[in-house]
Amino acid sequence: VITPTTEALIETLNITTPSLTIELGAGKYGTVTALTASQTLIIGEGVEIEKLVLKGGNVKLNGDLVLKNPLEVNQDLILDLNGYTLSTAEENGDNWSAAVIVYSGNVTIKGGTIATNGTEAHKLMGAVWVRGTESANVTIENGTFKGNNWNENATNQLDCMATVYVSNPSGYVTIEGGDFHCVHQEQVAGQNQILNYKNDFSTQNIVVNGGTFYGMNPAKGNGVEVSYLAENTIVAETSAGVFEVLPVVDGAVT
Repeated sequence: VITPTTEALIETLNITTPSLTIELGAGKYGTVTALTASQTLIIGEGVEIEKLVLKGGNVKLNGDLVLKNPLEVNQDLILDLNGYTLSTAEENGDNWSAAVIVYSGNVTIKGGTIATNGTEAHKLMGAVWVRGTESANVTIENGTFKGNNWNENATNQLDCMATVYVSNPSGYVTIEGGDFHCVHQEQVAGQNQILNYKNDFSTQNIVVNGGTFYGMNPAKGNGVEVSYLAENTIVAETSAGVFEVLPVVDGAVT
């Protein structure tokens, strides 16, 4: 366990422990860069981190984590949210950003909530963004994902960055399950961008096997007749504006 002996900010912390599981104890950290290989970095309760860069391994939350800057991933990684919430601070960054940005690697996300908490000035915020040009494959197993979460009571229509956004031509996202929201657009009329591949609907870089989508039908990519659905799946509108993706086995919905 890494336990700070001071209440002051630890500006830089580099963790390279391919054979050890490390727990980050309560404290204030600036930039944390971590490579745990087959082992795990456990982020405990009471940890404050301005910027987290993950260069591979396993990461598990043992408490809610608010980041001032997006979490950056550029190697193979399993991110286990463990029932907790990973979110961005209200003062976070640019208009075009996300809570988690994946540049490369095979990445699995599961088990909790990823949400943005931007302000009106920094409102175009996604939950997961696959960015860059290197090979990246993200699997979302389950969890809750909230994009553009700056003002749940907004009444005016503004643009919305997709909750799950792919701008990398070599990047792919597979969604096995979970709940997906674009919070601001759920309050107003208009296009609700929950899933988007760089506004290009000629290729399927996002594939949906399951999940529930609030305000967007994944069979109709952002209002156009292009589907994000995997083969042998179907969409059911379970209530007004709520779409659930279900598997089809031997011709029957299961």
